[in-house]
Amino acid sequence: MPFWLVISVLVTLRYKPEIFHNLICPFGALQRTFGRFARLSKKVDKTACVGCKLCENACPSNAIVVSAEDNKAEINIALCHQCPNCSQVCPKEAIHYGVPDTNL
Repeated sequence: MPFWLVISVLVTLRYKPEIFHNLICPFGALQRTFGRFARLSKKVDKTACVGCKLCENACPSNAIVVSAEDNKAEINIALCHQCPNCSQVCPKEAIHYGVPDTNL
């Protein structure tokens, strides 16, 4: 167990947070596997989103990408850890918890 703790600390110091959240953390592995079947998740109100990328920068698991085509945020529910970061930084309050869009 101490071995994995040391490895986790070293990886966290060396790489971006999404590496730890998506590849090393056991919760991240479970979320990536089962999260895509979530009945409830974070979702973006496309009519309110202005494409400011604040949510993209605030996401520790790199689950949010602002699309170049329509300049709107999209959340990969398989990577989303349901933290409040994106909702807290959104100036238009466009990110809410609810039934995810099926087209993601």
